[in-house]
Amino acid sequence: MRQKRPSGPAGYALELNEVPLAEDFPFAGGAPYVQRDNPIRHLHLHQVLELGYCHEGSGIFVVEDKVLPYRAGCASVISEREMHLAQSTPGTTSTWTFMSLDPARLLAGAIADTGILGTTGLGGRGFANIVTPDTEPELCRLIGMLAAEAAATGAAHRREAVRGLVLAVMARLHRLPGRSAPGAGRSSAFRRLAPALGYLGSHYRDALDIPTLAAVCGLSPTHFRRLFTAAFGQSPLTYVVRFRLEKAAALLRDGRTPVLEVAMRCGFNSLSAFQRHFRGVFGCAPRSWRRQA
Repeated sequence: MRQKRPSGPAGYALELNEVPLAEDFPFAGGAPYVQRDNPIRHLHLHQVLELGYCHEGSGIFVVEDKVLPYRAGCASVISEREMHLAQSTPGTTSTWTFMSLDPARLLAGAIADTGILGTTGLGGRGFANIVTPDTEPELCRLIGMLAAEAAATGAAHRREAVRGLVLAVMARLHRLPGRSAPGAGRSSAFRRLAPALGYLGSHYRDALDIPTLAAVCGLSPTHFRRLFTAAFGQSPLTYVVRFRLEKAAALLRDGRTPVLEVAMRCGFNSLSAFQRHFRGVFGCAPRSWRRQA
């Protein structure tokens, strides 16, 4: 069930996706999902934990104030507290398996230490919602196995296999750094700013300024700048540049697009400006980064 919350004047909404889960087996998903590069007009918020596994393709996840690239073999971890959106690399699609679950209900009575079944702490500014096979190979492997079990709807002992894998995944998730308790004020600010993030997702190639982004949220430029900087820890225009750079990095990884075209497609008005900003964030020139990637 989808419920749209009030949007800004341009119609960029925060959308609550309420996923129905069975009482006796609160786990759903398994069908392949094709993530496209369509313009983003809403942020998602789920009422339960969502795990994902990327089978092919690349792109970015925006999880509140984080811009996180993904590629095949990566896994996503999105708790019920964090707004998010995803886009494939421009001109491409990616294939995912997404799974919604309530670990506490799924594994009720199965273990003594129920603390590792909590999900609200799996988030925050320092938490990497995209885990990569480079840094967390075992966790990615487990979530990939869980995706395979989710798809095997007619397999014998499927529920037992799912429960066992979910327990192993949750234990490893609670070892990850950067977890934090939710903050009510910060969460409220993100919801207020959600229309600007949605607008940015589909207009990052355009010239953007603070009055435009503020108007989408129905705020004055001064209030918008203050609220954004407090919630995101950076100015709105700094965030815009970082968003464009992550989109550019996904295009560079694809390997088929010339560097100048990457710069133009991601909203930079000159190659020199793109190279300067890219070096500042990634520590090397775009061509060098492409060879390493």
